[in-house]
Amino acid sequence: MNNSMDFSEQDIEMRRIKDAHDMEVRRLQALSVTNIMTDIVPGDGDGLEIYAESVADVERLLSELGDENEALRADLEEAARTLRRYEALHRAKGTPDSLAKADVNAALAARFERTLTRPSK
Repeated sequence: MNNSMDFSEQDIEMRRIKDAHDMEVRRLQALSVTNIMTDIVPGDGDGLEIYAESVADVERLLSELGDENEALRADLEEAARTLRRYEALHRAKGTPDSLAKADVNAALAARFERTLTRPSK
């Protein structure tokens, strides 16, 4: 009976080891560069997913995204500055209509400025 119990404990331990191994394999597979989707090409409605083939693909795409992010932030900064200029010009006119326009410009500029103060991801 003792041998039977040992065998059962060995089975349980082997199962535990196999489960841990399988879980680690799944975790590592999820980290594989070939699991990182880089694009979707529209087609018949389902789209065609394109996955990275190498770490270089991922690095190139991340670099492109970083460049795009910098360009968008620069455009947003320029838009906020432009809105602040328009705000000042409308306030200088002092009419009810121009003050309302100044408030709209101020609100938009403030929104863009808040966005710019958020850290980039």
